[in-house]
Amino acid sequence: MLLVYTVNRRLKRWMKKHGWNRTRACHEMRSYNGAMVTTMTGSLYEAQKRLRHASSRTTEKSYADLVAHNTDAVSFPKAS
Repeated sequence: MLLVYTVNRRLKRWMKKHGWNRTRACHEMRSYNGAMVTTMTGSLYEAQKRLRHASSRTTEKSYADLVAHNTDAVSFPKAS
């Protein structure tokens, strides 16, 4: 846990040095990445895997509305 804390502090300092003065910049970047993965792949599973969410419900709550729903209709001829 100490390593993660140190890395987060170093990243926060680096971001501030480069003009990122937002309070939760790392979280915002992670969220943006999740949105990009979801829209580019069209897969909530892929987003869950890449973001390492333990539960699919976490991913679904945040990104389900970004998945393009298939609205194509296929018509089959009637059997005679």
